[in-house]
Amino acid sequence: MTHRPPGDDWWQAPDGTWYPPESHPARPGGDGPKSDEGEARHPVLATTRWLGAAFLTAAALAPVAAVALWAESTAFDPSRIRTAAGVGEALGAAGLMLTAWSVAAAASGVLMVVWLFRAIRATEPFGASGTTWSPGWAVGAWFIPGANLIIPKLVVNQIDRVTHPDSGTPPVGDRWRRASLLPSGHWWWGAFVVSSLCLALGLTMVLEQLEAPVPTEAPYRDGLRLAAAGLALHGGSSLAGAGMARTIAGRFSS
Repeated sequence: MTHRPPGDDWWQAPDGTWYPPESHPARPGGDGPKSDEGEARHPVLATTRWLGAAFLTAAALAPVAAVALWAESTAFDPSRIRTAAGVGEALGAAGLMLTAWSVAAAASGVLMVVWLFRAIRATEPFGASGTTWSPGWAVGAWFIPGANLIIPKLVVNQIDRVTHPDSGTPPVGDRWRRASLLPSGHWWWGAFVVSSLCLALGLTMVLEQLEAPVPTEAPYRDGLRLAAAGLALHGGSSLAGAGMARTIAGRFSS
């Protein structure tokens, strides 16, 4: 091993050390750094552990919060809604569960951004040509309205294909374009987008009634049930996301 690349085909491990091409972990029989200590230091593997924990926590809380919101939709009380000091008080126990889920969902969202940034950087030694998305896009795309509904999934697709065993041994060149995509990635993103839209619309309907001089039962009830459906979908998205991240991360240590 060396700290400077003797040739163009050498690859750099996450610890900054350069290794000969035949030792790349993606090559059959490659003997790159695979010790438990090395795996623990790998930025993608370390982040995947935390991301998986956040995803699973959000997945566990989502159905509980969904049931609580659905139950709240059957107990319309205009006087309580008008006198409530805030959303949490107006929704009661459902508000507490919604808050708990929101914390877990926010944590998984932040960790997902970090995971994407580290994962796409870790694909650089695979030698893929013609890639579109950079580490900057892996982070910045989330903050561009409209683009944040499409580009993050395209970033995941690129990581998935470049690291896929079907792409062959590094350098993978343009073979990565023909690799298949993980079904869990489609489920994660599809359920995430639909659940986000349901939650945004449902909670907006609820907030409008909480702020109205005279709350109306139908839109209040429908808003809570739409938000409950969004939470249920988000739970499924979190499970799929945890599986997807674990599968892709495993390719960096195999």
